[in-house]
Amino acid sequence: MDIFNRKQLPLPVQIHFFKRMSPLLEKGYPVHRALDITGWDEDLKPLTSELLYHFKKGDSLEEAFRKARFSPMVISFLYFGKVRKDFPSLFRQCYQLLVISHDSKKKLWQTLRYPLILLLFLFITFYFMKKSVIPSFESLYAHEEDKPWSLFIFQGLDYTITLVTGLGFLFLTAFLIYKIYAASLPMKRKLEIYKRIPYVQMVKSYIVSYQFAIHASSMLKAGFSLNQVLDILIDQQKQKELSFSAKTMLLSLSEGNTLAMAANASTLMRKEIISVFHEANDNQALADELSLLAFHFLDQLKTKTEKTIELIHPIVLSVAALIIISIYLSIMLPLYNWIQVY
Repeated sequence: MDIFNRKQLPLPVQIHFFKRMSPLLEKGYPVHRALDITGWDEDLKPLTSELLYHFKKGDSLEEAFRKARFSPMVISFLYFGKVRKDFPSLFRQCYQLLVISHDSKKKLWQTLRYPLILLLFLFITFYFMKKSVIPSFESLYAHEEDKPWSLFIFQGLDYTITLVTGLGFLFLTAFLIYKIYAASLPMKRKLEIYKRIPYVQMVKSYIVSYQFAIHASSMLKAGFSLNQVLDILIDQQKQKELSFSAKTMLLSLSEGNTLAMAANASTLMRKEIISVFHEANDNQALADELSLLAFHFLDQLKTKTEKTIELIHPIVLSVAALIIISIYLSIMLPLYNWIQVY
């Protein structure tokens, strides 16, 4: 029975930990000593003590971090620690990925917070109008043949909101079903789903290409052949899309295709990797170019995520403005018509 709480560590705590550890490892401190020094920070003392406890029990690096409740993204990267033996680089990469993930979530929440609150109040207002105000107007014009067209604005808005709400619940249900059964879905089926959602396909391609570039670069620099690198990537099961892509590439190579053709056979490999495989002359040159490409992918992923978040804000505000105008017209225009008649 685990003596520690199983709730995943908050991202800020994980970021703070890797920010403290990375400089120590880059200065040459072994992991155990770096953990001792990091433990001087009272906020991180319980975490470093837990990790040291697991290490003393004989747990591997990835297993110790898993039991310490780090995110699955971190665990998947630390899996390669036993192969790459480049802990400063690994910890720095984990820090960078966690910062991007945290900043994206924070910016998304900051972008959506006020528009969502506004939409919530608008929907509440709309609900009370639908139940009280609009029926009064409809009863007022119940015996008239020519009803004011402003009432149709509200009816159209009513149908639109009902449709959008229904589609939202349908999407949410489909997403929850996918999350529940995603682990058991064949990878080919997942790739088909990704293709039908362009944004998901784009994000997945950047993530898998980054993972391949950063891990392959480190292992090639450590002296592994490309075939050995692909075998290692296939054997790991923490990053299933990466494993499947490596398997696809290895199968293509076994059929006599070039590296570029093998990379092109994987739907999640970016065209930049294919270009690098065309131009690289040896493993060292390939490792250097993949290392540069990994930082490019990381930067592009961050930029595209930020642009997507920035697009959400005006869209949500535009929807809110449309609802406000429609509610205003559906109330005021019947009043104007009533005043003109009487």
